[in-house]
Amino acid sequence: MITKVQIQNFQSHKDTTINFVPGTNVVIGASDTGKSAVFRALNWAFSNRPLGDAFRSEWGGVTRVIIHTAEGDIVERVKSSTRNEYVLNGEVLKAFGSDVPEQIMAVLCMDAANIQSQTDPAFLLAYTPGEAARMLNKAASIDGIDQSISHLKSVHGSIVNAIKFKEENLVKLRHDLERYENLSDIEEVVVQAEETAELVQVLYRRINDLRNLISGIDTITSQVENLSQIPVLVGLVKDVTERYNLLCEAVSWMKRIKQTCSRIEEVEYYFWQTKYVDTAYVLLGDLLAIYSQCEEQSDRIDELTRLIERIEGAGQKIHSVDSEIEGLEQEYYELAPESCPLCGNVLSKEV
Repeated sequence: MITKVQIQNFQSHKDTTINFVPGTNVVIGASDTGKSAVFRALNWAFSNRPLGDAFRSEWGGVTRVIIHTAEGDIVERVKSSTRNEYVLNGEVLKAFGSDVPEQIMAVLCMDAANIQSQTDPAFLLAYTPGEAARMLNKAASIDGIDQSISHLKSVHGSIVNAIKFKEENLVKLRHDLERYENLSDIEEVVVQAEETAELVQVLYRRINDLRNLISGIDTITSQVENLSQIPVLVGLVKDVTERYNLLCEAVSWMKRIKQTCSRIEEVEYYFWQTKYVDTAYVLLGDLLAIYSQCEEQSDRIDELTRLIERIEGAGQKIHSVDSEIEGLEQEYYELAPESCPLCGNVLSKEV
């Protein structure tokens, strides 16, 4: 049972909450106050109709219908420019197309028959007997039974046709089987042929083994003929070995000679570098004397620099004192009277 519905940004409803009571609930009010919009909002959540955006409020925002049930479930139908989804107890349901998700239908158990507006005819009284019967069948789930019976009849017909087809196929197979009455004789011939084929394969393998043995014998015969020249080859090997040993000794001596020549060149280069050492030593003494004189001149320059800085500082102080004296003289000229207040003599303002 539905206990509460919240409608947000749906037609004229900005944010409306309606609480329901057990039994039949009636929505009343003046014209154009949004009564029909309440039913449209509920139908939108129940049947996912309409599919467009015409019902969304003109001021924008997310359109949302939230339904609370007595069982504690919360169903949300949400639509915006980027969202189109059902939400069941916090779980988002997407990609449901134009139908209502089965989870939502199982929770709500509601459709258009549960809602009646003021322009609808009296329930069941104004419908034809067929329409009333369809509605009652739907309410009692009898239409599901009819669909199941129809489906069973269809399946039964398919099974009967399949049985008839298999019976016809069985007769045909029995007729074909009559042509294989002598199958046991054919089987004996096939066994004999298989045994003969195996014997042929064994003979082929033996022939190949014989061919390999003949080839090996020919190779060994050729090698034995070549062994007749072994004594001559042994003498040549000894001669080559002696020459090789002499060559190794010569190579070793060549390496030692090269190392000795390299050391001689290094010593010559070292002596060549040190032949100007005495001259360089004299020049180094002259450079040290010049460097000592430069350090003395540098010390004198530093003392002169400090003296100049002190003279410049004294000049700045003298200039500051002269400025202060000028200020005091000006103040004296301004404050001194024209004549002495005691003797009346004219005072000279020259300092």
